[in-house]
Amino acid sequence: AGGGDAGGGDAGGGDGAPSPLVPSNVQAALEGLRTHGFPNYFGLQRFGANVDAATHEVGAALLRADYPQALRLLLAPSQDDSAEELEARRIFWSTQDAVAALRLLPRRPSVARQLLEGLRDSGSSNVLAALSRLPKNLRSMYLHALQSWVWNHAASERLRRYGCEAAVEGDLVLPPDAVAGGAATGAEIEAVACELDAGGGAALAEEAAGGADGAEGAEGSDSGVGKAAKGGDSGPHGLPEPHVVTAEEAAARTYSIEDVVLPLPGTKVVMPQNELAEVYTELLARQRLEPASFHHKVKEMVMPGAYRRLVQRPRDLSWQYFRYTDPRVPLARTDLARLRGDPEPQGVADGPRLAVVLRFTLPPSTYATMLLRELTKQSTDLTHQLELNQPHVAPTSAEHAKEE
Repeated sequence: AGGGDAGGGDAGGGDGAPSPLVPSNVQAALEGLRTHGFPNYFGLQRFGANVDAATHEVGAALLRADYPQALRLLLAPSQDDSAEELEARRIFWSTQDAVAALRLLPRRPSVARQLLEGLRDSGSSNVLAALSRLPKNLRSMYLHALQSWVWNHAASERLRRYGCEAAVEGDLVLPPDAVAGGAATGAEIEAVACELDAGGGAALAEEAAGGADGAEGAEGSDSGVGKAAKGGDSGPHGLPEPHVVTAEEAAARTYSIEDVVLPLPGTKVVMPQNELAEVYTELLARQRLEPASFHHKVKEMVMPGAYRRLVQRPRDLSWQYFRYTDPRVPLARTDLARLRGDPEPQGVADGPRLAVVLRFTLPPSTYATMLLRELTKQSTDLTHQLELNQPHVAPTSAEHAKEE
């Protein structure tokens, strides 16, 4: 995230002192972000925009083998639906007539169309066959969203109970050789886990037809094990074997908070050996799940789990202050503007508004929205962000002084 060099901005980058016109709390927040990083939450986009049918709720229903509930969530009305889509959903739920609903549904590909076509072809009672019409990566996305939901809540509890200064007894950390190995760090562990739970592309369809292998067969068919095993100490299933922090190591502060990892729940991860283990159990229970739920009878729904860093520090973080007047004028040059050869946006030296242009690098599967959330202490919820973007009158000089 970031923008081009901003003319008219206050001097003061990541390693420079700000102008006296820059509030001290802004500079302190930026320095704190660079020094301490931010909680490595999964971004809200991971859970979809429909609050009444969040993706992690669909994933939980799939893991419970509650396929009718998964269908209800996936065919629930959405705020982004057109009038035709809303009417098609209404007709289906009032009549159970997939053919009539399809007549009204726009012809473009969509989850609703794929599900209704599956119900039309397989019968309204064969919900699992209808779900098998969805692309496999989409079905996996729902399951990963459930893991992400659990991880986010567990991360909040870890920080609330034990703080963010250092690893405590019972925390999990990755061994140094796993970090140095390059194939088993942070997001790359998640990538391996995604391969581990890839399974067979037709597994759900096979189960719908009555011919899927059991969970025992899935355990022995992990396609990604070799890749993880190349990078340092590995457990029996390819993921790196985490080290459990001892009481002596915690007292000596042997490991920093940046060394701590939390598991995404699954069949092949170990839990922290402190209060967090019970937190995971409680979170799963809220979704009517238990640790054994990840040993699913449908092969492709067997979730191995993964490890993810609790805290992430951005690399190459720098910033520049930017004074401006009109909130509708872009403050950074977009990729399209670069292709057109447009000049860099120019600030206004004595502008009443202050912006910060950031540049930073994050590893894969780390969310810039979560970095900005920590920096600004603002929600990244879409509705909130749209409200912030509403045009408004430039503040007077008195309002400017009040803001700062």
